[in-house]
Order: sequence, then C-alpha cells, then structure tokens
Amino acid sequence: MEAGVTEAARPGRLGGSGGAIGLGAAGTVAFFAVAGYLLGHGLAPATSNKMFPWIVARATGIGAYLALTAIVGVGLSFRRPIRQVAMVRPETFLRFHAYLVPAFAGLVVAHVWALLSDRYAGVPLRALVVPNGATYRPGAVTYGTIASYLMIVVIATAALAGRRPIGRRWAGAHRLAYPAFILVWVHGVLAGSDTPTLRWMYVGTGVVIMAATVRAAWRRPLIEPVADSR
Repeated sequence: MEAGVTEAARPGRLGGSGGAIGLGAAGTVAFFAVAGYLLGHGLAPATSNKMFPWIVARATGIGAYLALTAIVGVGLSFRRPIRQVAMVRPETFLRFHAYLVPAFAGLVVAHVWALLSDRYAGVPLRALVVPNGATYRPGAVTYGTIASYLMIVVIATAALAGRRPIGRRWAGAHRLAYPAFILVWVHGVLAGSDTPTLRWMYVGTGVVIMAATVRAAWRRPLIEPVADSR
C-alpha cells in the first residue's frame, strides 16, 4: 500500500471540510434516531405522557445499537482487499466510519439521559459508575455501562491516532470495539422489554458481525497503523 494512502486515511486525519463532516454526522444521527424511533414507538406506543422517557430510551437505545453495528461492520471492511471493495476508496470507508461515531455517541447520551429522567425505569445515576447499581435488570444495565466506557477509549484513542502519546497504540485500543459490541448485544437482549419482538434483529446483526470478524481475521488490513507524528 502506498504511504500516502495510509497517512491520509488514518483516524484523526480525515481531510475534507468541517462543514461536510458535520453535515454527514448530522444526517447519520438523524437516520439512526428515526430508525430507533420507528422501532421503539411501534413496539411501545405512548399511552400517556409518563411513557415518553421510556419510548425515547428504547428508540435511542435501538438506534445506538444499529449505529454501533454499522461502525463495527464498516471497520471490519477495512480488512478486505482493495479489489473486493468495488470502486470505493479506503478513505471513503473511513469517512463514513467517522460519521457514524457522533451518531452513536449522541444516541447513547440521549439513551442515558432518557433512562435517568424516567423515575419508573429503575436506573439511577449511581448505575453509571457502580456495577449492578440499577434496580431494573442490574446485570444487563452494567454490561451496557461497561461497553460505553470501552467505546470512550476506542473513540478517544482513534481521535489521537498518530499523535503522542498514543501513536500506534490506537490500533490496539480499537480492538476494544469487539468486546464492546458483544456487551451491547447482550445488554440489548437482556435489558430490552421488547427483545422477543426484536429477536431476529439481534440474531441477524450478531451473525453478520461474527461472520465478518472471522473473515477479517484472515485478511490483511486495508489501512495500516501509522507512525507517530513528529
């Protein structure tokens, strides 16, 4: 691979205008928010105003899960040979990968806010830092909390890729997205009151990511870690 492609395509140095990145991120947030809302609203219609925080929590939770699935799926595509990524440059995949991150982060923040504001949800503030601190399905909530912290590490190190003191270490930290996805999957399955209705969504996305992970393990990365910036 040419050095120029690797350098330009690394996380933290995407190129392009800030306006284009912001527009892409906003569109991505809107897409996953609407997808989550349609699923959440269809499965738990509001019968009174007190249901609003729960509907928001379900909609943003489902949307965040779909966004993370897309993040991991697109990230795994970097390990496919260039000739198999039909007419799509590695930088395009990386920019789309980057657009998904603020969508996921925004939906997670909205999900947590909705749960904390719902006095019937059984998820107090201490659940964000204390394992099994929730009264509603404490184990499942704890898995989601741990996954959020893992993704904070993934996102923060990727933003500092190639810069001291992170340097090449971002690539190793990026692999934390895999256990984070598993934890989010388990969190969604165990914590969701609508899991029976959504079981095929969880089965389908889980199988796709698992198959892509196994396939990627045998592929050379499309984008290699880069040296530290001087």
